[in-house]
Amino acid sequence: MKSCETAIRHDSALRSSRHDSPTTHGFFCRLLTPRGYHASFTAMRRTLFIFVAPLAFAAAALSAQQIITVNGLAPALQNAQQGQTPQPPGTASVEGVVLAMGTNQPIAGAYVEIRRNECTSTVAALTGESANATTGADGRFILEKLHSGSWCLGAVRPGGAYAPVEYQQRGVKGRGVTIPVADGQKVTGIQLVMPQTGSISGRVVDSDGEPMGHVRVQVLEAFYQEGQRRLYTLNIVQTNDLGEFSQFWLPPGQYYLAAVPEEPTRQQVVFSVAPPGMGGHRSDAMPPVINKRSLETGEVIDEVYMPVYYGGGSDPLRAQAIDVRPGASVNVELAFSSAKVRAYHVRGKVQSGAGQPASGAQIRLAPRAWSSLVVMPFAFSDMDGNFDIPGVMPGDYVLYANGTAPNPNATIPTALATQIAAGRGGVPMMAVTGRFPLSVGSGDINGASFSLSPGFAFPGVFLVEGSDPINMPVAFRSLRVTLVRDPDIVGIQPQGTFTTAQNAPNANLQLTLQNLGNIQGLDPSALNALIQSAIGAPPLPQPNAPNTQNAPQSTTVDNNFRIQNAGTGDYRVYVNPLLSPFQWGVTSVQQALQNYYVKSIRMGAADILADGLHLGTTVPDGRMEVAIAIGGKVDGTVATDRGGLAGNVTVALVPDVAYRRRPDLYRSTTTDSSGKFQIQGIPPGDYEVIAWEEVPDGAWLDPAFIRNYDGRGKRVRIEPQATAHSDLIVIPAVR
Repeated sequence: MKSCETAIRHDSALRSSRHDSPTTHGFFCRLLTPRGYHASFTAMRRTLFIFVAPLAFAAAALSAQQIITVNGLAPALQNAQQGQTPQPPGTASVEGVVLAMGTNQPIAGAYVEIRRNECTSTVAALTGESANATTGADGRFILEKLHSGSWCLGAVRPGGAYAPVEYQQRGVKGRGVTIPVADGQKVTGIQLVMPQTGSISGRVVDSDGEPMGHVRVQVLEAFYQEGQRRLYTLNIVQTNDLGEFSQFWLPPGQYYLAAVPEEPTRQQVVFSVAPPGMGGHRSDAMPPVINKRSLETGEVIDEVYMPVYYGGGSDPLRAQAIDVRPGASVNVELAFSSAKVRAYHVRGKVQSGAGQPASGAQIRLAPRAWSSLVVMPFAFSDMDGNFDIPGVMPGDYVLYANGTAPNPNATIPTALATQIAAGRGGVPMMAVTGRFPLSVGSGDINGASFSLSPGFAFPGVFLVEGSDPINMPVAFRSLRVTLVRDPDIVGIQPQGTFTTAQNAPNANLQLTLQNLGNIQGLDPSALNALIQSAIGAPPLPQPNAPNTQNAPQSTTVDNNFRIQNAGTGDYRVYVNPLLSPFQWGVTSVQQALQNYYVKSIRMGAADILADGLHLGTTVPDGRMEVAIAIGGKVDGTVATDRGGLAGNVTVALVPDVAYRRRPDLYRSTTTDSSGKFQIQGIPPGDYEVIAWEEVPDGAWLDPAFIRNYDGRGKRVRIEPQATAHSDLIVIPAVR
């Protein structure tokens, strides 16, 4: 189904970079996301898709660099499922009604599913028991033959008129709460209330008020990413010849609009409007659309359009929110009154570290300011290493260059040397890269020179307090180190690969895994466990681990690792799954690791966990030491100001003011149906525990946001391997 997939658009040599989220809510195309929802799925093939009857939780949004190919894995998974002993039918049932929000009118034809797992877990999504039904004209449903356990219930209405819903979810786009069911119990009186979707329509005009056709119009939503509020693209449409557009199937909430003209001679816009709850959130990088204009002096200049945002001009931070009410249609106008600016050229030369021209290198200019809609000028170097990048607007950039150069350290076999001498072969090549700050003012840049170099390689080691390498717990095999560019820039993929010092016991298992953590619909830890149990394979790389096709694997624990191909620049270092970079969803940590935390990351005297990793022009001296320790816990109960239990509310653990720039110190969870919560794996220190009825996911990492709630929670001190207790009053939602 298109709405749960990722399309890759190429423009000449520049790929439109897409960093998609899984979407919405819960059952369909399900991940642990701030949203997450349902889509039917295709067949399981040698490309790894795991089908779970009766629903398919799809490995969607695979890009050309995010494909998993597995030799013989699908049959093994199917055989593992077929080998399970079927359970006798359960004796419990759940019945209720699906209603329209605001009118309480019954909704006929709604698909209702119940699955035996926590609404905040995807582990059971791979193997969990489920039942489903379709509502009749009276909106009623009954789900029978259920076993005892905790069940997550939700509904979706095909056609897009209503937004999907989970039982007792918080807000229109929130998560649901599980229903405890006992053997023989008949749960009745359940209500699932579905809001109508809305739309945003209007037109796009130029500086003269004339309609603009062939314009890409994007609707965006705000999310918090490591303390920064960012706008991610949800849907994309194109204006018609009258400049008109319509963004529909929008669940109630606040949205933003952005637009940028497309190349007039080509169809580039990939129409992307997913049914409510099924669309992914994404970011894009695209080449500039260059227009020629003659001045009165006879000079011909280049001009390009900047993206414009409704109410904010070209600044996404000033974009005006559009409030979409249930069933409402909002009409707006987007104007390109001052969005066309003069563009310039950046010309120069790239060479390898040995002083040889870096021919065929790709050079991209990435704006330093993050945006989900990036205009990225680019060019390729010629045989002499010269390049000319057109369509560059004034501003601050980072120039990224990627190419190849002869490898002076390569060992050349005699046979290959003979072929090279005879002109029938080439010398071994190596990848070279470069990252350079660059500012463009009101004129061309000529004669720039950049030297590219191969990536660095350096060793590392995991040090677990209380364990020596020989007796280190087996669970630590799943730890993976990830380097993420700081700042992260749309269209620029992370550099560096992670390998371990382990030996491969199973040469017949042919796996190619790239960016496993970006695949929608599959929880990496759950997938890892499922594959291990199905085929007896060694553990797979965990989220965000780059390609490890040639990395040896073993069932023995080894605490050594090695970072390879890390280019120059600044990085944040993560240790998955204990300390993970931003992703669409909640990282699943296996139980044996849940009370551990990353205590420190150091290279010599450098405190990488606090200050980041800075790679210059020389090979790093020493090894990276990642210290893991057992943390503390905090538990408690959240109540309303009237004394009732506050189930399914967000609880965040916020460090003291002096440490609020440290994302690794924050923790969060959701209360269960009885208002109880527990957070573990906490670094020792002083914190404030705060509970919200509704809060944007991750907003508590924003110092400006959390400052408004100082003193609204409870102070706690976390000690190593000890449990603190704190009972809270929930901060009510603002209606």
